[in-house]
Amino acid sequence: MIAEIYASKANYDAKCKENRLPRETLEQHMFSYINNKYGLLKLQVKQLSTLLNSIEKYRNVDSEVALFSKQVENKIEEKFLWHHH
Repeated sequence: MIAEIYASKANYDAKCKENRLPRETLEQHMFSYINNKYGLLKLQVKQLSTLLNSIEKYRNVDSEVALFSKQVENKIEEKFLWHHH
C-alpha cells in the first residue's frame, strides 16, 4: 500500500504543478488516497487502522516503512524519497 500511496502522490503532485495548485503533504495525501480508494467510511477506517498498525509494527525493522513513517510525520522531507530510490 505504501508504494501505491507514493505513486498516487507523484501523480497528484504532477497535476498540481501542471495546474499551479498547492500540493498536499504526504500525510494529507495518505488520507485522500484511502478516502478515494475505499469510499465507505467503515472501509476507510479499517484500512487506515491496518496501515497505521502495520507502520507501527514494521518501522523499526524495515527501512522502507521507516522512511514512509518519517515522511508522513514530517520528520524528513518528502523529496528524500526521490533521492533514496
